[in-house]
Amino acid sequence: SNSYPNDETHWKKALETFDKRGVDFLVSSGDIVNDQNGGQTYAAEYKAYQKILADSPFANPVWESNGNHDVHVAWQHNVKNVYNKPFVMGTGVDSNASTIKSNKMYFEMTEPTTGDHFIFLAQEGGFYTNEVEQFSDAQLSWLEGLLKKYNGDGKNIFIMEHANVEGWGSGDKATSPYLYDLGLKKTQTSTAKFIKLMET
Repeated sequence: SNSYPNDETHWKKALETFDKRGVDFLVSSGDIVNDQNGGQTYAAEYKAYQKILADSPFANPVWESNGNHDVHVAWQHNVKNVYNKPFVMGTGVDSNASTIKSNKMYFEMTEPTTGDHFIFLAQEGGFYTNEVEQFSDAQLSWLEGLLKKYNGDGKNIFIMEHANVEGWGSGDKATSPYLYDLGLKKTQTSTAKFIKLMET
């Protein structure tokens, strides 16, 4: 994109490195795409990302959380537009046709060798994470159910989530690390519920 002129070259080289090192799988915390030049560029970037992945020697899974750039939701005249539909349709597919049809962008996987659990959350509200709720009630209920299900099974649980919560979390800065204010706000209802789940 315009902000990262060498991103496709770096992505190609990274995949070659992962293949040489025998990496089992990759996880991403979101923002597969970036361009802010307009709605039409998001899908084009994701297709370029997919092509590099398809052409690379790395053939193991890539599990992706959904960032605010990836879904890029915009509301115009009370109509919800998702500019990057290829990503929405291609992410969160947990081996279920109904998942694809529902456009659900959050999902889980259990690593077959270790039995560790990987939970991938999704930014659902749109680009400006500090202005709108990012987690639906359905997503948080799903997360709570998984945490209860896996509680005490002796396996690690990794939660992949894109945006930081301003002023909360181990090692986080007291304020947002972004150049401008994009951190999730503790005053947001969904963010408060997410924090409560994590602390519980």
